[in-house]
Amino acid sequence: MQYFLLPFFGTFKTKSTNIHRLKNFINLLLLLAFSFSSIAQEKWDLQKCLRQAKENNLEILKQKLLIDVAKSNLKSSKLSLLPNINAFSSQGYNFGRAIDPLTNDFTIENISSNNFSLSSSVDLFDGFNKINKINRDKNSLKFSELELERLVNRVYMDVIDAYLQIIFCKELVGVSKQQLNITKLQYEKSLKLYNQGILAKDALLQVESQVLSEKLAKINSENQLELAKLNLQQFLKIEQSEDFEIQYIKLNVDTNITYPKTSEIYQLALNKLPEVKAAEQNILISKKNISITKSNLLPKLSFSSSVGTGYSSARTSLFGEEISFKTQIEDNLSQSISFNLSFPIFNGNQIRNMITSSKIDLLNSDYAFEETKFFVRKQIEIAYSDFRTAKKQYQFCMKSVISNKETFTISKNKYDLGIIDTFSFLETKSRLNKAESELVRAKYDYVFKSKILDYYMGKNLNL
Repeated sequence: MQYFLLPFFGTFKTKSTNIHRLKNFINLLLLLAFSFSSIAQEKWDLQKCLRQAKENNLEILKQKLLIDVAKSNLKSSKLSLLPNINAFSSQGYNFGRAIDPLTNDFTIENISSNNFSLSSSVDLFDGFNKINKINRDKNSLKFSELELERLVNRVYMDVIDAYLQIIFCKELVGVSKQQLNITKLQYEKSLKLYNQGILAKDALLQVESQVLSEKLAKINSENQLELAKLNLQQFLKIEQSEDFEIQYIKLNVDTNITYPKTSEIYQLALNKLPEVKAAEQNILISKKNISITKSNLLPKLSFSSSVGTGYSSARTSLFGEEISFKTQIEDNLSQSISFNLSFPIFNGNQIRNMITSSKIDLLNSDYAFEETKFFVRKQIEIAYSDFRTAKKQYQFCMKSVISNKETFTISKNKYDLGIIDTFSFLETKSRLNKAESELVRAKYDYVFKSKILDYYMGKNLNL
């Protein structure tokens, strides 16, 4: 039987088999192409973006390492409460010449010896030093966890902002396309009127100029959209791709949303914001450091015990017989217990200086806490004012769009009837275009400003 070879398809025995396998291969290629296309067109929803940013943000990753360090320190502090147990063992060999006192002759001696001991100690009272260290390390761990929460919230706000920017730019592109399409249709009508000798050439050129201007506006809005996509990809720490797309969210703007007074939001923030809680934990850490330092001025009581024994091959009985290993181990067994009390008398005032330094650290922590509270209150007042302004702007822009749409409809009808000139018509259309663009911006601004207030109230950051 004759064989033939086709590139990429292997060796085939018959023409029919070849065709069948070729079809299968083509189907496989189509399937792979569809799969790659699906992957390329996969859209990122907000939750996926938040997860990606959280998992890849370097500050968050570094803070997680600090949490691991804090956990390790806390574990070490807890283990310090356990007693210390030490085992000791030694084995020695003595060899060489020595003078026999009985015969006054040199003798060769080889002596082996073994020593064994086991000791333990435990602090009965250390001025609460270890307990205070455990509590301090607990506060340090809590502080690190709160710092992580603060960083995550900040990253989430940045991602939401970037996500909203893409939606905003998408809507701007849609507005620019819509306005361009309207102007193109008007240009076609104007061109027909010009060819019929009804419309002057300068009027036609005005419409044509408007088309070119709106094409440029569309290009600019598309460029802003690409920059917004790039900005979000950078936040997510992913490779830049032209196929990157987000899951579009239709923003339902509710102008009936109300928030409590700034004083009430402030109280909620004090109870919920991680940065405020972290500042409180820092105060507790400073207080524990003072207690730890003060413990060095208190007496310390400890208990220790030990047991030991030994063996030497040089030890013999009265009859010159070597005493066995077991017998020596039993005979040499010794035990001891002791209570140790120490009291600091003078150390050059080093401890008192350390206490003074710790008190200064506590004062700095108090100042930092008050500064944090002041900053939070200030930001809440700014956010509240921004929200109210954004709400008013959005409501105004809504009315402006409605009014300009009605004006444009009337103007278009008049223009079609030849009642008004081209300049007046285009001016009316430009006002509508501007009003719609400002409405898109106002909507984005209103939504984002509300998210900021939600954050200070401790609400979940989502759209």
